[in-house]
Amino acid sequence: MVCVDPSNNVTFWTKHYLSETSSCEESQDLVHMVKERLLESTTEFVVGFLTPSCDFETKSERELTHFSENTALFLTKLHYGNWKKLEEKIRKQLGRKAGKVPVKIITGAFGDSEKRTGHVFKVVVVDGKIFGTYVGVNFDGSEKKTLCERKPDCGWSSKEGKIYCCTLNARLMKRMGLELADLNN
Repeated sequence: MVCVDPSNNVTFWTKHYLSETSSCEESQDLVHMVKERLLESTTEFVVGFLTPSCDFETKSERELTHFSENTALFLTKLHYGNWKKLEEKIRKQLGRKAGKVPVKIITGAFGDSEKRTGHVFKVVVVDGKIFGTYVGVNFDGSEKKTLCERKPDCGWSSKEGKIYCCTLNARLMKRMGLELADLNN
């Protein structure tokens, strides 16, 4: 499912259910070389997928993720750094549960006053309960105001992109463009 503003060609968020067989196998040598070069850049942006194609079982489902509605601009070091690690961690921790209980992942982006992608987020719902809310800072520099009520440190290296573990409250849901029904359906 994709929540889009078609008149402005803006995607707010995507929602998918994690498959029990989700796996993103990559050539580690190539990925490591590319990642090292990209992490050195601090101002470059890259187009990234909100919902990773490898989270789906069938070829047709994976192919459907390659449309512009499933993309957002990511700070390069965040996208190839901690964001990928977060996606891998979710797959590893919850992949086996996905066959037994529903594991819903809502991923999106929201802007700042300059109408650019300021933050990207993932809300993970396992069997109807919030498992985790993660917000990535999608720009270099300091934040002017507190984005969310933070849970204890996630342990992500900030040189690979800042990600906060947040408490999902009404204020943050409004910033994300989410309603309670989005979490429950």
